[in-house]
This record gives sequence, C-alpha cells and structure tokens, in this order.
Amino acid sequence: MNLKVNDSVQIYLGGKALPGSLVVRHITGKVAKVTAKAVNIVTDESEKKGHSIWLPKKSLKLDEESEFITFFNLAKWLKFDRWQSYFVSQYQDIHC
Repeated sequence: MNLKVNDSVQIYLGGKALPGSLVVRHITGKVAKVTAKAVNIVTDESEKKGHSIWLPKKSLKLDEESEFITFFNLAKWLKFDRWQSYFVSQYQDIHC
C-alpha cells in the first residue's frame, strides 16, 4: 500500500440486505497523515471540526484503485475503540 497525503480513499464498513434494497456503509475522505504503521483519514465534514480517524495500515485491505480514489475493505478483526466508533457514527455515508 502506497498511500500519500491527500490521496482520496473510500473504506467499506459493511452492508446489509433488506427486503428490496441493499444498505451500504462507508467512509469517504482523504489521507491526512501516514506513518509506517497507520493512516490518518479525514472527511470533508470531519476536517471542519478538527476530527480524524487513525487506522492501522494492516486493517485496510485493497479492493480497487483508480487514478482518482482507492477503495478498501476494513479487516474483520479490527474492533473500533470509543473514538473510532464515534467518528464512524458521525461521518459515515449510508447508501441504499
């Protein structure tokens, strides 16, 4: 994974099939910081409030890349801490 600051990313958080529709949850944002082991992500809304989320690089499983955005699945073993749970609840996108 070769993420750089300002790269656009979308991280799939899960989905659920309902009668007649599919609900998909994800975070869409950009890379704010990168360390050897972690990536810091901000969304347009979270950046305005000074909020970001740190995720271990090894928890991001590459799904697809384009020249504009990189799509990831989140490893199933990752359990969110209190802040990560808050961040996701506030800034996730939900599509039907």
